[in-house]
Amino acid sequence: KNLKMLQILNLVRRGCVRSTIYSHSASTAATIVKPPLEKHEIGERKLETFQKSGTMVAAAFASLNEVEQGSDEKTVIEQNSTNLKPSKASIAEKLKNATSVNELLATTENISISRQHALRIISTLAEWTTSSKAKLNEFESDPRFLKLCRVIGRANNINSSDKKGTTYSRDDLNTLLEVTGDDEAAKLIATISLPQMIKVMSTLAQQKRRSKPLLHSLAYNITRNTEALNLKQCADILYSISVLNYPDHVLLSRVCTDIPGGLNINKDKSAAVGSILTSLGLLKYKDTDVLESLSDWILKHNEICRSRDISDLLVTLAVLNHKPANFEELVKTLLPQLIQADYPNPTDWLNVVWALVCLDKCSVDKIEFVFSNSFFDLLQVKDQLSYSTKMKLLNIKAASELLIPECKLEKTIDIANFQVVRKYTDSKQTMVNSVFDALKSLFTSENYLRTMQNTDMGFMIDAECLLDKNCNPLQLTNTDSSAIRIAIQVLDYHDICQNLQEPHGAIALSKRLLEARGYKVLFVPYTDYLPNEKVIKRVQYLENKLKQIVKTRNTV
Repeated sequence: KNLKMLQILNLVRRGCVRSTIYSHSASTAATIVKPPLEKHEIGERKLETFQKSGTMVAAAFASLNEVEQGSDEKTVIEQNSTNLKPSKASIAEKLKNATSVNELLATTENISISRQHALRIISTLAEWTTSSKAKLNEFESDPRFLKLCRVIGRANNINSSDKKGTTYSRDDLNTLLEVTGDDEAAKLIATISLPQMIKVMSTLAQQKRRSKPLLHSLAYNITRNTEALNLKQCADILYSISVLNYPDHVLLSRVCTDIPGGLNINKDKSAAVGSILTSLGLLKYKDTDVLESLSDWILKHNEICRSRDISDLLVTLAVLNHKPANFEELVKTLLPQLIQADYPNPTDWLNVVWALVCLDKCSVDKIEFVFSNSFFDLLQVKDQLSYSTKMKLLNIKAASELLIPECKLEKTIDIANFQVVRKYTDSKQTMVNSVFDALKSLFTSENYLRTMQNTDMGFMIDAECLLDKNCNPLQLTNTDSSAIRIAIQVLDYHDICQNLQEPHGAIALSKRLLEARGYKVLFVPYTDYLPNEKVIKRVQYLENKLKQIVKTRNTV
């Protein structure tokens, strides 16, 4: 069945590019002008070709010869294009109701057929052939089918001439993307090889084309394919998934299964390793076995690794809040190789310093450099102080004050006026509002509960309360040293790692900073808390969580 499908794709592909090949060759090669063939000679030449090969490809080439030889005859499409233009709705209805090859091809008779409808007919024939509803020999030499090939061929040649400087690959995977629509292409994915599937996905990523039907089909068929992925293929898939924001968990698991094997045979190519690390960080996909393998590989091959590969590892470990088994040895070996001069983009160096702060391995001199006038000025010019940059600067500043006591920053840069007020997504705001609503049942006065507090540390406290040892609420102004100050943080999908559902690095750092300020931190993750549940159940959930914190504090 796959062979039949590829034959159809090959025919369409050849039909699309044949005229282009001839037009390019005419300008560079000597051409022998031949007299035009008579009509009966054309037919005999076609019949002879069919008898020799008996394939659809031969039929397509025979039909295209008529166009290439400049025959004065016009096709049925051209003859009727000016006076026969049926509505798209009527053609679509005929195509929908067609139950046989003849009925399907009959829709092309004596009308001007559009490229869109030609593609639909080709796709339907391919589907019928795969499912054994039709046979190739029923239509491979049918003039109506060959006419469809010419329609697609001319349309592609026109498109190619409009896109100067663009080179098109002429293989079946490009036929899927350029000749068929998304839904039709999705049906054909199962008929191509694993490397071709990965190329299709990479092409979608390059084009920033987030076609759900295609991506769903690619994810399903790559996952079910038993052929092992090499490291480059793993890197390409992860990159495409991250660019297109299509984190299919089954596909991610499939890719991560093959990464350790690819690392074992990779001796000298660090680029693929760095790409995998970057993609895992962007996706926030935490697979500890893969992270351990990647860390081992970087440590073992650190001499051939680029500075970027080392920083990719550190940033990804920080984002995923993971310290591998060889972490101390990694730090000892890799940190001396980190040189700020290797990072012309100041944002990249800021990311490195922030990652080291998250991993609790940042030296004082690196923090001081980030807050130097020269670096800060460069950051303002290059980055224009985006939200992410401000958040990281405030994180680092807070860490220097609360977590690194030996760090004494000079007051050279004023970042106290940074306004980092994060706007929540609709889904998270719904969850936050639900938590607030439930908390009002536990804290009946505004004196006992404060919400949406800016910490000046690069994040907000969603809700803050004060409890005594019996879990009774106290006024927030109470200064009793035995009182338990609790920060309640709502965590949605974006605050938690994928696969292992744990808070990611930025959330973990915020917890350390809050604890250093004397808070106990209560996380309310979306995986446990249902915002649409009955109020009484939401209140009970939060009350039990608060009691657990108080109980833990009392036993210390």
